[in-house]
Amino acid sequence: MQRNGVRRAHSLWCKSLTHNLPHHPSIDKFQGRDYCSTSNSCNDDKSFGKESFPWKRHSRKVSQRQLLFWNSTVSGTLWEPKHFHTFSNDKKLLREVPKFVKIVEVGPRDGLQNEKNIVPTSVKVELIRRLVSAGLPVVEATSFVSPKWVPQLADAKNVMDAVNTLHGARFPVLAPNLKGFEAAVSAGAKEVAIFASASESFSLTNINSTIQESLLRYRAVATAAKEHSIPVRGYVSCVVGCPVEGAVPPSKVAHVVKELYDMGCFEISLGDTIGIGTPGSVVPILEAVMAAVPAEKLAVHFHDTYGQALANILVSLQMGINIVDSSVAGLGGCPYAKGASGNVATEDVVYMLNGLGVQTNVDLGKLIAAGDFISKHLGRPNGSKAAVALNRRITADASKI
Repeated sequence: MQRNGVRRAHSLWCKSLTHNLPHHPSIDKFQGRDYCSTSNSCNDDKSFGKESFPWKRHSRKVSQRQLLFWNSTVSGTLWEPKHFHTFSNDKKLLREVPKFVKIVEVGPRDGLQNEKNIVPTSVKVELIRRLVSAGLPVVEATSFVSPKWVPQLADAKNVMDAVNTLHGARFPVLAPNLKGFEAAVSAGAKEVAIFASASESFSLTNINSTIQESLLRYRAVATAAKEHSIPVRGYVSCVVGCPVEGAVPPSKVAHVVKELYDMGCFEISLGDTIGIGTPGSVVPILEAVMAAVPAEKLAVHFHDTYGQALANILVSLQMGINIVDSSVAGLGGCPYAKGASGNVATEDVVYMLNGLGVQTNVDLGKLIAAGDFISKHLGRPNGSKAAVALNRRITADASKI
């Protein structure tokens, strides 16, 4: 009787607390840009409706054998969603999340390229092997750029020689110019990627050319790739903000994306290079880009500098995107964007998608093991919050045996 009274009192307290909370407009400002004016979320106090989120707790005892092989099946006590209700605003901007999401793993290239200490080729190859074993369908392997600019990836040919024997995944490589493309093809690459910027200043800093000059260069790569029947993926950096210019207009992003699409890129990834984006700033960018290019041709690539990556991914999925770039253990950053932390961790993305009931075909346990492997080699903690939490739970469960 006393316990029921406590529960009832707690319930009344929670209701009164949420009822009395004031409504504050959500305005995302960056360098003077008020993104509130481009969406209706600021005036919509009923965006989430009255739908409930029932949860069911699953518990089971963990055997020593399960703990020894936890990398293939994450064991322990987890809170899993029984149902997930999508939501939308009055303008129907948000749609249901897709049933399947393709994850493009960028850790071996984008994640490792800025490491100061050279990672041995054997470690890179083992990381890629583990990622493929975890079920990731696309693993960005390396980059054919000048070793002068990216010493970490000077072993690109050796990496490709090793991964070409692996099966079950695609291994795109970055090819910034015709010379890099020819080297990639010679090394056996079957898919390449090119990298443009939506910011003029960042383009000059990052690749030493204007946006227009870079597009001319990439058009030559795309033409050569077509002759070799090699697919080309496009990347666009600084789609939300630039470390030099500040906010980047969505129309400028859409222009660069359309240029890459027209030259033959089968997929274009939108990169928030400095991780400044929030759902409020991501929505108008996606609206502008999807007006120029079909949503199924787009991917999102968020850095987690301000802890907004998962929220940005979720709103992107609700707008029709079903391809997400991520990096195991949250590896990565940008050498030309000071303060930009790593990419969103693949483990965190998979954990969120699992909770939404979205299929990825990725084994979370094996993925966490791959992240632990590279984190241990680099001598730093795993950058994935999900990995750290699940590792702690398994350690705690093991201590109870």
